[in-house]
Amino acid sequence: MWFRLKHVSILLISLLFLLVSCAKDEGVNVELDTVSVRITSPFNLESLPPNRSVEFTGEVRVEDPNDFSSLKVIWESDIDGILHKGGVDSNGLAKFTSNGLSKNIHYIRLYVYNLKNESIFDQTIVYNAIWLYEISNDNNNSKIYWSKTEDTDFESYELYRSYNKYSLDQKEGSPIYTTTDVNDTTYNDTEALLGNKHFYKAFIKRKTNTHSYIGSNKDSIIPGDFIDLDYPIYKVINDPTRNYAYGIVNVESIYSSNKTGYGLVFINTTKQEVEKRILTNIRFTDLDIDPSGHYLYLCSRSQIIHKINLNTQNFERTLVATRSAHKIEVGIDRLYYHMTPPTSGATEFRIYDLLNNTNIAYNSTMTDAYSSFSHGDFELGENGILYHGGSNSSSASLSKISTENDVFSLPKQWDSRNYQKALITLNNNKLYWNQYLIDTDLNVLGQFLDNGDDVDIEAVAPNGTLALGWRRLFKTENQTIVKKIPVNYDVATFLNNNYLLLINNENPISNENNSRVFFYKL
Repeated sequence: MWFRLKHVSILLISLLFLLVSCAKDEGVNVELDTVSVRITSPFNLESLPPNRSVEFTGEVRVEDPNDFSSLKVIWESDIDGILHKGGVDSNGLAKFTSNGLSKNIHYIRLYVYNLKNESIFDQTIVYNAIWLYEISNDNNNSKIYWSKTEDTDFESYELYRSYNKYSLDQKEGSPIYTTTDVNDTTYNDTEALLGNKHFYKAFIKRKTNTHSYIGSNKDSIIPGDFIDLDYPIYKVINDPTRNYAYGIVNVESIYSSNKTGYGLVFINTTKQEVEKRILTNIRFTDLDIDPSGHYLYLCSRSQIIHKINLNTQNFERTLVATRSAHKIEVGIDRLYYHMTPPTSGATEFRIYDLLNNTNIAYNSTMTDAYSSFSHGDFELGENGILYHGGSNSSSASLSKISTENDVFSLPKQWDSRNYQKALITLNNNKLYWNQYLIDTDLNVLGQFLDNGDDVDIEAVAPNGTLALGWRRLFKTENQTIVKKIPVNYDVATFLNNNYLLLINNENPISNENNSRVFFYKL
């Protein structure tokens, strides 16, 4: 009897062991109050790209890492139904990749089930109704387009732009574009400041109080055709017979230094690159091309004038003037220069004979009181007439100076009664002196204004129809604004009637001078 009981006990113990083993193989049920679940991707209110692969990730946490194997998950959309069924890996992650949700607002739930078919879940809302495609740079404009929505509650599209990508979520400011046409999904941004990074986001405005705005993803671009240089360009002129512009490497103030050196750069305007730099130890202040188009002359507030062969792009020779020069103009066989003035004061003009390579003795019919001219800039007109616009003076004057027979005289002078900058251009027998449009007899023809404020003209198109100043492009004949140029710049020139070269010089805290050269087609 004892043997039989003992035998039965052994059988019972074996059976119990077998039952426990089987239960262990099937997994031990996990109580859900010890489990947590969180959707980590996509995040709440994220905009997903329509018809593109998207990874969904959930994070499951349990007290015992061995319990992951007994948990099952289901991903579900209130619109598309069950998206995926699966398990939890050894790291506690439940992941899958979707080939794309339908275009809509989706409430996505991640359910976690135990062996008793009990469940807990986490939920996130994702927008799959609008997608902002990659932004492109189209002739200095930002080309923006987005997917057409299929939302039956559509009211309008709104497009926002910002320097700060986070401000787009709050729709700070006003939209740059709004349309009620559901098929209108493109916008060409012509006003974004070139050379600056901008962020964009599109929204669907809906005819409902629930989710009244649905946002797209964000994209960014730095618009504009430009190159960056690690040195400043003080002045630039265009070569009318070659695809080049020539720039002086210098800083505006004569008291500032440039650690990168100075010299002359050759800018290839077709390739949009600086092709060459020469004479890097010379601090030039002005330059001009001779009428033949073969030579470029440069001065440097000294008696030395440098001559560059534009066919070879090499330095050819130096001329030695009797006085130092800070501004020059070149005629057929004469070079005219304004002597370097003191910090405060005025100086005279001189002439150099390019044909015989000699200085011409100074001869003038002007009295001493009228023979000196204050700082500023000057232009060379027909028959050796010089037009000088004074600056650094509270009552700057515009002077018409004759050099007939190499003798200086002053046929006419006009007092502007204003402080003027060193800006003057002679183009098609018209003078552009700061805000004034003036004929060659010094009669004022008009003024360039914007909302009553004076606008100083910095460059004029070769045919004289357009003038640029203060980021405004004017029609010369009536001084009306044609358009605004979205570029911050310090130096400007027309490459042709429809093409601008603009240079922005930066002087950051480090005192390292940089520049950004823009190529802007109108």
